[in-house]
Amino acid sequence: MKDKNQRIWELDAFRGLCILCMVVIHFVYDLRELYQLVSFDYPAIFVLLKDWGGVLFLLISGISVTLGRKSVRRGLLVFACGLICTAVTAGLYLLDYQPVDIIIWFGVLHCLGACMLLWPVFGKLPVWALGILGTLLMVGGYGLRYITAPWDYLAFLGYRSAAFTSSDYFPLLPNLGWFLLGAWLGRTVYREKRSLFPRGADAGEGDQVVQHEGGGPGLGQEDPGGTVSGQAGQQRVDGPVQKQVEVPARRLAPLGAGV
Repeated sequence: MKDKNQRIWELDAFRGLCILCMVVIHFVYDLRELYQLVSFDYPAIFVLLKDWGGVLFLLISGISVTLGRKSVRRGLLVFACGLICTAVTAGLYLLDYQPVDIIIWFGVLHCLGACMLLWPVFGKLPVWALGILGTLLMVGGYGLRYITAPWDYLAFLGYRSAAFTSSDYFPLLPNLGWFLLGAWLGRTVYREKRSLFPRGADAGEGDQVVQHEGGGPGLGQEDPGGTVSGQAGQQRVDGPVQKQVEVPARRLAPLGAGV
């Protein structure tokens, strides 16, 4: 029987890799930008991960939201963590430890939490609509970067002034589009809610197990085209299995008896 709590290991692996990259990026960034302990040019791979690593978080989060439940509760928790980051960075500024641009106004945690909170609305859309809407929001969000606002009241959407600063900034546009594209992948590629790369025992979950007494196939059982591998007391059938039929033993008439 399939374990209902079985996780999709490749999503966990990508999520762990993203977290590891995030820790390294923030560590190097803090050493160079905040504390100025080192001085060097960022390598190209570092810039690539710093600028686009968040997209992987959004895609994985979008896939995961289609596989689980309680997105609102999880969204509130993640958004609360984002508010804590805002409070801590604002405290660093108010205590005169860092300049004002250290404050995180709408970072990746705010964005992920908001996307999860919005999922019950967008989750009602058909699969094709998720893909189209996600693409439109993503493309439109990148175009919004070239438009300057006179104020910052809609900075959480991506519409901000030239003076706006945030040490971590993930507006809903275009990032909600990436989240919805991840949800589209979850509804298509992972529509069966199982790993695309099964490992070990996971690969044999579909095998059916039939118990027999004596270790051999049951009398009267048919195995059309199936592969049978048996041990004492158990037979595994990879093909179609039909119900066993018990055939009663036939008593022989005495020798010479009339028919």
